[in-house]
Amino acid sequence: RQAMAAAERAVALAPGLPDGWAARGILRTWCTWDFQGALSDLRRALALQPSGVEILHRLAFVERALGHHAGAVALARRAAALDPLDPWAQRVLASVLMTSGDLAGARAAGRRVLQLSPETTAAHHVLGMVELLDGRPGAALAAFRADRREWGRLTGEALALFTLGDRGGSGRALAALARGHALEAAYQVAEAHAWRGEPDQALAWLARAVAQHDPGVRMLRVDPVLAPLRADPRFAALLERVNLGPAPR
Repeated sequence: RQAMAAAERAVALAPGLPDGWAARGILRTWCTWDFQGALSDLRRALALQPSGVEILHRLAFVERALGHHAGAVALARRAAALDPLDPWAQRVLASVLMTSGDLAGARAAGRRVLQLSPETTAAHHVLGMVELLDGRPGAALAAFRADRREWGRLTGEALALFTLGDRGGSGRALAALARGHALEAAYQVAEAHAWRGEPDQALAWLARAVAQHDPGVRMLRVDPVLAPLRADPRFAALLERVNLGPAPR
C-alpha cells in the first residue's frame, strides 16, 4: 500500500516523467493483478521514454499475460535490439517466444543468453521448457539439470522424467519440490501435476499459488504446460480471480 501511494504521488508530481508511470505499472502487475491498469501505465511510460529497455520488458510481460502474443514478442524484440548485449533482454525474448509457440526462436534466444552470460541459470529453465514442448525430453532434462536453483531443477525433472516414462523419478522430484519449496514454487508444483495428467492436484496447487500471490500466476492464461486444464471450469474461475479470464480456447 505504501509503495502504491508513493507511485501515485510520483505520477501526480511529475506526469511528464516515465518513472512514476512505470513504477505504478509494475506494482499493478505484481501486487494488485490490475493488468489492464498496468498496460495503460506502462504504455504511457513507454511513450515518454521510447528507448526504455526495462519498460519494454515489463510491458512485454503484461501483454503476454493477457494473451497478446504478437505484441509481447514485438516489444521483446525491440528491447533486445536496443540493448543486444543485455542477457536479460534475450531472456525475456526467449520466454515470450516460447509461450507464443516459436520454439526455434526461443531456443536461439535462450542460447544467446548463455553466450552473453553463462551464469544466468534461468536461461537453462527456458531452454528446458523449449525442448520439452518440442518433444525432446532428454535434451530438456539436461537443460533443467543445469538450473542451479533447486526448485527449477526439481520442476524440470518432474516434467521431463515423466515424459521419458520414469514415473517414479518424476514423482520423487515432484514430492521433493512440494516438500521443500511450497512457499516459493507452488505454481511450479501445479505445472508438474498438470503435465502428469493430475488435474485435481494441479488446480489445488494453483489455488494455493493464487492465495500466496505467487508471481507465476501471471502465466496462467498462456502457460503451455497448463493447456490440459483450460477446459476445466475451476481453471476459468482462477483466471477470473486474477483478472486474466476468460480462459483461452
